[in-house]
Amino acid sequence: GNSKKLSYLQLVYIKELPNLNHMHLLKRNIVIFKIEGALIGLCQIWAPVFVIYQMINVNLSISQVLIGETVLFVVIFFSEIPSGIIADYLGRKRTLIIQSLFMLLSIFAFIIAKDFTNIIVAQFLFGIAMALSSGTQESLFFDTLKKMKLEKQHKKIRGEYNMITQIFTIIGMISAGFIANIDISFPLIIAGILYILILILRGFLVEATFQKKNQHPTMHLLSSIKFSFFNKNIRNLLMFFAVLSTSSVLLFNTINPYFEITNLPIKAYGLAFAFFSLISAITSKYTYKFEALVGLKQTLILIWLLTVCGFTFLWGINAMIIGSLLFPALLRSSESAGNIVIKDAIHQETNSYHRATVISISAFINSLFTIIMLPILAVIIDFKGLLFSYLFLAIIVFIVGGISLLIIKQN
Repeated sequence: GNSKKLSYLQLVYIKELPNLNHMHLLKRNIVIFKIEGALIGLCQIWAPVFVIYQMINVNLSISQVLIGETVLFVVIFFSEIPSGIIADYLGRKRTLIIQSLFMLLSIFAFIIAKDFTNIIVAQFLFGIAMALSSGTQESLFFDTLKKMKLEKQHKKIRGEYNMITQIFTIIGMISAGFIANIDISFPLIIAGILYILILILRGFLVEATFQKKNQHPTMHLLSSIKFSFFNKNIRNLLMFFAVLSTSSVLLFNTINPYFEITNLPIKAYGLAFAFFSLISAITSKYTYKFEALVGLKQTLILIWLLTVCGFTFLWGINAMIIGSLLFPALLRSSESAGNIVIKDAIHQETNSYHRATVISISAFINSLFTIIMLPILAVIIDFKGLLFSYLFLAIIVFIVGGISLLIIKQN
């Protein structure tokens, strides 16, 4: 009897062995993502000097830098949705590997750039890389947790991932100023080396298999668009996230000139960005606890108010060096919290078979809003000055974000 019982248990074990092995590989995915997050954080070594690099090494004006950013987001705009469909059909792992190759090409193009046209080419390649990554990595991350039955812990685990990324971003950004003093192109070269390691690491990922609908890509796209725009809460979450994301992009692309206005020494730029990343890391770590305490709607309202106040303070209180640190940090905190809670809310309501496409639709809306806002902001900066552009952003966030939140609250 015991031998028969043992044989039965052995048969059950043999039957379940493939599932147990796959579960082990899924757990490895999370470890790989966290290592990848650290490397991506270190890649931000180029961020504090990226605008200055273009202005000094390629001799661009701030308006040309913003035009280059507009090209970047136009490319992302047209590539976002196709990249989401590619990720859903080709597989998230393969798409991430292709993304790594485009990122390496873009970094190389920035390094060898000699004029405005070269920067446009580099931004084009960078745009494709950004589009390929936007929904792909997040989809594989969430579906990995879903297969492990840990999707309810997504905010917590994603927050830990973001915290790791930000901590290593601090290391990269503190190093940026010192390394750029040797040669301003060195931060980009280091970022390229780090992305080679990311490419190798992604080769060890495993797909989190899910049931696909047997749809033509066009029907797949239409059903994803229908879901995104006819689900009232999803639609307004996408709109709120778009205005939040765009304001963050616009701040990033104007923060160096703002530092000049507040007389922050250039050697302190890396420390300033490191401080912003530290605030982002702390916010990422504890956002899930705050939302559990007060709820999603109240968390979104607080994020909205902090963003409006942050840009208003940038406009109205700019005489102190301390202002150049505290107010951008406030905006970075609200952006980090919004990135976690909004994306989690979208993931929780989205089926796996079109997750990457829906997230890409979100990024598509972000790009559209940014494409509209960047040229407007460039004109405002030229005619009214940088500080007035921050007041303009505060008004936009107040109106668009407020309407989105009002509808979410009603539904």
